Amino acid sequence: MPEITTEELREYEGIGGVQRQVGAAGEWTDEVLQYCMSGENLRGIKLPWPCLDTKFRMQEGSTSLMCGQSGSGKSMLAGQFALHAMEQGYKSLIISLEMTVRSSIARMARQRSLVPPGMDEVLDFSRWTNGKLWFYRQQGSINFKTLLAVVRYTVAKLGVKFIVVDSLMTMGDISGEDYPAQRRLMLALSIAARDLGVHILLITHARKGASVDEKLDKFSVAGSADLTNLACSVLLLQRTPASRRERDATAPDATFEICKARHFDTAETTLDLWFDTASMNYQTKWDTPRIVGEKDETTVSESEGSEVTAVGEITLIESAPSKTRRRRVKVNGSSGRGSDAVASG
Repeated sequence: MPEITTEELREYEGIGGVQRQVGAAGEWTDEVLQYCMSGENLRGIKLPWPCLDTKFRMQEGSTSLMCGQSGSGKSMLAGQFALHAMEQGYKSLIISLEMTVRSSIARMARQRSLVPPGMDEVLDFSRWTNGKLWFYRQQGSINFKTLLAVVRYTVAKLGVKFIVVDSLMTMGDISGEDYPAQRRLMLALSIAARDLGVHILLITHARKGASVDEKLDKFSVAGSADLTNLACSVLLLQRTPASRRERDATAPDATFEICKARHFDTAETTLDLWFDTASMNYQTKWDTPRIVGEKDETTVSESEGSEVTAVGEITLIESAPSKTRRRRVKVNGSSGRGSDAVASG
């Protein structure tokens, strides 16, 4: 019987696993046909501008990163995205550590109703968003583990499909210079989005020193290059410099650029946007502001006398100190009742 040495066997170690991972292109034919012919390649959240409907979507199972200079309107545009996501049936969660929930809701109510909100607009917004929109009620900062716990909890318990994290700067345990930690965060958000079947939009700032007149690109994002490397899509929002608007009365108020779209070939494009002051919405030259969800069957008119509901809020309640740190997540539902869940971290 021939003797076989360890060195000879090592060449074949794990070859079964390798064989299972390699296949001929034809093995995917049925899957590719279903993907292309069923329209699955164009599934996902449509942006507010119809000209992009056949080019780009914010797909479930993926992440986007939106960058802009301070004051460019990133948070405002993210709210506009969330309104359109809800209109398309995607329940939304906004984790904003820079604004109060009150201010965020007031602005979104204005974006939806197209006018500065009064009692009727606020009540109508509350009814329309019932069971569709939640906020994380905390200001200041949030740590890595708590963020992921809130994401997982709201997906599992509330059915959330679109999540806005505003912004990277509010991550209390990750500094602007800690590039390895930023990479771990973006990787964790990407894995969570993929495993949970949601879309996560992370808002970031442009790097310091970038002039208002300097055109942004994906290298303008402040922080680790892995933020843009790991994100499926990179979106840029830039206000038009005042000097250009003074020279050209027809100049747009801002530009919106898709500079990376991993799942959409030829989606990279730049849109000129005009800001509608009354509604606080960004529009293209082909669009006019409209009431989002106006024809939504779930919207109940005031004349029907339905109970006024509240937009959902999520609160973290610190428990007593123990060997294992635990946080209790409280969800205030539309009926005023809440449910609790504990997340370690």
